[in-house]
Amino acid sequence: MKKLPLLYALFTFLFLTAFGQAPLKHTDNSNWLIDIADSVSIGDINLPGSHDAAAINPKGSTPYACHSNTIPEQLESGIRLLDIRLKVKGDSPNYTFATCHGDVFGGTWGFNEYQSFTSVLDECKDFLTRHPSEFIVMTLKIDDWNKSDDKENVYSALLSEISKYPIYNTADSNLPMLGNVRGKIYLINRINSTNEFGVPLAVPDKKSEMVPAVSALRAYPIYVQDVYEDMASPAEETKLTLVENAIAIKRSGDRLVVLNFASGRQGFLNLNKVYIQDKLLAYFGSMDVANRPAKLGWILFDYDNWQFKTDIYGNVDIVKVIISSNFGYNKYPAKFKVLPEKHE
Repeated sequence: MKKLPLLYALFTFLFLTAFGQAPLKHTDNSNWLIDIADSVSIGDINLPGSHDAAAINPKGSTPYACHSNTIPEQLESGIRLLDIRLKVKGDSPNYTFATCHGDVFGGTWGFNEYQSFTSVLDECKDFLTRHPSEFIVMTLKIDDWNKSDDKENVYSALLSEISKYPIYNTADSNLPMLGNVRGKIYLINRINSTNEFGVPLAVPDKKSEMVPAVSALRAYPIYVQDVYEDMASPAEETKLTLVENAIAIKRSGDRLVVLNFASGRQGFLNLNKVYIQDKLLAYFGSMDVANRPAKLGWILFDYDNWQFKTDIYGNVDIVKVIISSNFGYNKYPAKFKVLPEKHE
């Protein structure tokens, strides 16, 4: 998602302050990748992801918040893809970076600002040190340049920042095997067209589109589904269909990464948020385990920790099911129904 109107932020703040949900406890899935062979391509692992991962407020009452769980809690619950948006801070050449969501009036009032980028990297490093069987995909995008056009020095400062952390060397443009990235952060670069901030990816705006390989920089295509507004009504059903279609693309393609965004906004001034966690759970539950898709790609959510009651498995969240899909849905082998009660 890109620029959001101020009214949207104020409406979200007031609504969630009055009616916001209490934060939900995360489920420990800290080491789930340990059971996947080193020889598996990371593009063939079904990864649960976190859209605007650092836009966090425990009570859900901060404008532009997308999560109530912290980055460590997200990682411990099984999230392995972090969508990180950056805001440029400071003066040339000593720039620093905060995490943000969108670009609100050039960042003047700080409505869109969250924790420092350094703190996110520290949290990721600490997690990987404690859980060396795991890896993290991190997409990087500068959402808010904060009126700066000094790109050369901004890039230099950002490169200096990330070089202090266990970043996988993307000089090899091929998709790595899991064994090569354990304990490391695999970067996807949404900032420029080089590989200095990871493999480059120009995400199509509000579209579902195949982004072809880029010569020696990224030797594999990425299918991106990022339709986040202007969806046909009912928006939740439209979004679910888009996510299902992207899953079908992954099912039919080898050496292909599918980046599948499962949230959006809709309605008057885009005030209504579109979440489909319960509908996607129902999609999986409606099929016999033999007919469920084995390959899903990488799917990103807001509020990934929301749980929904089911008729036979109790409370279930979408992250658990995506993790289980890597093992033949071993935790959810039977058909199930999602009950009307939401995020208990």
